[in-house]
Amino acid sequence: MVRNDMNRALPVEEALQLRREADVLLERLRESREVTEARLEETGRRDPMRTVTGRSAIEDAIQRTRSMIQHMDELMDQMETELVDASSESSNV
Repeated sequence: MVRNDMNRALPVEEALQLRREADVLLERLRESREVTEARLEETGRRDPMRTVTGRSAIEDAIQRTRSMIQHMDELMDQMETELVDASSESSNV
């Protein structure tokens, strides 16, 4: 089980589904970045956020999503370890 922000346990399948949804989100953000960059190039405009900060808002969202996915993977690994440990303990009893 994984705990979410409301401190309730998530079943493994629900956690896996959320992870898959995060992958879909990341892919959509990447696609949106490509479309946005192409439109900016076609119109000869520059991304105002990138001009000011060095990164576009979509690039920032992509990076945040990657970080979120990495954190989810770490939690899933931890959950797997805990399930294996619990299984070993129950078989030793």
